[in-house]
Amino acid sequence: MNYLFISGVLPVIPDSRIDLKDIRHLQKLFIKNLFAAIVPHQDFVVTVLTDDNSPEYSELSDELLTEGIRILTLNKSFYNQFLKNDGNTTSNRYIFMKSCLLGFQRNSLLKLLSFLESEEEVCHYATTTSGEVVLFAMNRFNGFLNKMDLTNLTNEQKFLRTASGYDMRIDKIHFGSNLFIPSNLAELQKYISDRTHEPLNDPSLYKDFNLLFIEYKPVMES
Repeated sequence: MNYLFISGVLPVIPDSRIDLKDIRHLQKLFIKNLFAAIVPHQDFVVTVLTDDNSPEYSELSDELLTEGIRILTLNKSFYNQFLKNDGNTTSNRYIFMKSCLLGFQRNSLLKLLSFLESEEEVCHYATTTSGEVVLFAMNRFNGFLNKMDLTNLTNEQKFLRTASGYDMRIDKIHFGSNLFIPSNLAELQKYISDRTHEPLNDPSLYKDFNLLFIEYKPVMES
């Protein structure tokens, strides 16, 4: 079985001028975009990891559940929660990534899965050009996951310091497209509007993103 865990901590874009309901809507769009890269592979269990216990987040949870995406609130150690909920930790592959990650496509997933087909215990990770760890994947479930703040992936050096304490091979991987994390709406609009690459896995999401860009045009121009 393959497991994809998406870090679902808010805000996905830290800007106090954006209404909270729209921040949550943005998160849903980001998650659906990642989910579109996974859908062709039916042997995936997709789970959003969150530390948000607010009533408003439950509305987003309900919407995601209708898409077949599970929600796991991290109110205690992830390692123990996962063992309790799923139990089997052998012969599986585990992928963790940030919800606002762009540039991860279907061929990226196939490449990542092929790297995990190893007899030895491995951990593969990828960063943005600024050195921010935005995803990692493992072919064993071990105590490293209890040391990581899975809702807030970290910089590369800190990640490597933690991972090196475990008996597994650690490799950095590169995909054909650059992985991207937008820091504001203007950056997000520029990325999505650039048709020299394939910005989104699900073309139906363009309309939803563009409606937000129109609504927050004054914010992006200020």
